[in-house]
Amino acid sequence: MQTVAPPEASEQTSKLRPSLTPIALALGGLVLVLVVGLLVLRSARPEVLPNVTLASIDVAGMTEPELRSAVASLAGERVGELITVSTGERHRTATNATVGYAIDEDATVAAVWRRGRQANPLRALSDHVQATVGSIAVAPVDEIDVAAVDAWAATTATALAVPPTEGSIRFAGTTVRRRDPEPGQRPAPDQLADGAREAFTRPGPDTLRPTTEPIRPRTTTDDVDRLVRIGRTLVSGPIELTRRDETLTLEPEQIAGLYRVELAPPGQEPPLTLTLVRSRLREVLTDDVRSRFEVEPRDATVELTAGGPQVRDARRGFRVSTDKLVEQVDMLARTDDDGGRSARMAGDAVRPDRTTKEARQLRITQKVSSFTTEHACCQGRVTNIHRFADIMDGELIEPGDTLSLNGHVGPRTAAKGFVGGGAIQRGEYVEEVGGGVSQFATTFFNAAFFGGYEILDHKPHSYYISRYPAGRESTINYPTVDVVIRNNSPYGLLVDTSYTDTSITVTFWGRKWADVDSTTGTPHNYTNPQVEIRTNPDLAPGTERVLQSGKQGFDIVVTRRLRYEDGETRNEEYFTRYLAEPRIIERGPDTPEDAD
Repeated sequence: MQTVAPPEASEQTSKLRPSLTPIALALGGLVLVLVVGLLVLRSARPEVLPNVTLASIDVAGMTEPELRSAVASLAGERVGELITVSTGERHRTATNATVGYAIDEDATVAAVWRRGRQANPLRALSDHVQATVGSIAVAPVDEIDVAAVDAWAATTATALAVPPTEGSIRFAGTTVRRRDPEPGQRPAPDQLADGAREAFTRPGPDTLRPTTEPIRPRTTTDDVDRLVRIGRTLVSGPIELTRRDETLTLEPEQIAGLYRVELAPPGQEPPLTLTLVRSRLREVLTDDVRSRFEVEPRDATVELTAGGPQVRDARRGFRVSTDKLVEQVDMLARTDDDGGRSARMAGDAVRPDRTTKEARQLRITQKVSSFTTEHACCQGRVTNIHRFADIMDGELIEPGDTLSLNGHVGPRTAAKGFVGGGAIQRGEYVEEVGGGVSQFATTFFNAAFFGGYEILDHKPHSYYISRYPAGRESTINYPTVDVVIRNNSPYGLLVDTSYTDTSITVTFWGRKWADVDSTTGTPHNYTNPQVEIRTNPDLAPGTERVLQSGKQGFDIVVTRRLRYEDGETRNEEYFTRYLAEPRIIERGPDTPEDAD
């Protein structure tokens, strides 16, 4: 038997070469054919490959402009899709755009368009083959704003949070009801952010149902226990506030209604407090309640007695103070001792404008001047003069202060007790409410004149009236014509008025500080009255009557000489021009002439 040895290796190699060379050549040719074919396909296909989808949208065969339009439409739909977060009964919805999602349209168009157009011919050829025998799905290129997503998650978590129930109490009548604290809950922001990013990958609306984490209340049952004890003390009995023999009693139910539970700021202890509400206490302090306790201050003044001027002491007033009562009532309410729940009502002392000491410093000790004028009895003007005097009586003028008759008395109205009386309007005597008080003005003017006080404003009558001293008198009319004086002495000045049926007297009390003399000059520069004729159809033809007889006018000068305590002297001239009072005559109509 012959054994055949196996051939040498060199023989095997030489035998294989002839068979590999044709295969390699064939493969190279195939690749060349495929590349050429791919180039032909690229040049022949200016659109998206067949069977290509973008997020389930068929974009096969689209030109590039058509593809861009489709991508823009998809982007608009996706950013408007809703994400709803649901935690039990609470829900919150937002659009993808609001949360922080968008589609990069340029990058998405490029991702679709490059399928089958890659630089690597094998990959490009593979896409062509796959698009021919199967399908290609392209995902849109997402743009996610991480900061916006995190901000949305935090805001949503806060919005959907169920806050904890803090401990508290309430009053049911005088019974204290407690409420213990309970934890709250909220979704975790990190979980919401992760859920949103996952939802972005799914087309269509989406609902997130995150788990929640507890929110611990700031209060404890121990805090409620403490509040219950305080609440029971507050309503343990009535509170009594007394003043001026009056008592204000706050019953326990009223006290309960004054308080509310307040949660202290974070970090402040104790976390729960019972606070007396100022506005609620103010509602209890009605005007009727206040009037029982409040007292008006009384200024010190000077009164005339049989022994001369005497100072009447001042008196402090009292005002109910809501602010002070809040503190006082709260302090008393927190006392459970029966005897400790009563006190003298707190409030504000009201200082009088003039104290007793200040009144004494005015040194009103003697009569300084007095003047009296006469008038006929029992006329309406007399009532007005007396009413004016009553209002002025007792007025006290401090050193340096001024006094206006119009300013002090005000309008002369029937409501103030004034009646119709004589007055001068446009040169004629008429009647008006408050008329006739010029007689008081003249009397007051002369008292000031002889007292040595400064006369700041006055106006003599337009026509001379014989019952008044010529050139040393004054009229008055509200509000344009006034008598104003200033107490330019270093002492106080007290106005004292008195009257009879036929006279009015004004006396100034204070302390003499100047000697006063008066000289009245001779009337001069006389003027004759004008005659005014009026027709009165009620008079018989050819008859007449005199309404106003008329008087001459004239000029006159009065000089006041003042000698002060320090030796200084002063002369003051008061010039007055009285107009001629017109003579007014009424006549009946003329007798008609006989017809020829």
